[in-house]
Amino acid sequence: MYFAAYSLKTKLPLLNDMLNFMTKLKAKVFIEGSNIYFAQKKMGKWLDWVKVKRYLVKEYELLNIHYYIGVRYKDSKVLPFLKS
Repeated sequence: MYFAAYSLKTKLPLLNDMLNFMTKLKAKVFIEGSNIYFAQKKMGKWLDWVKVKRYLVKEYELLNIHYYIGVRYKDSKVLPFLKS
């Protein structure tokens, strides 16, 4: 099957796209916001989330992306951030 899909690559680009879609691994992405934020801050480099998503969509059949953070009960420092 892989050889057949590869041999059709240059002749039928639309079919190639369909075969790639059918053979891509499925993925769900969970991003724990606090660790990502502090790791980026420590390194002084920031992820471009649009580029990250483009890469994931290109390489995987992306089912979901979840971004989450843990919040302490009545944490007044994080409330303004969550409301925005």
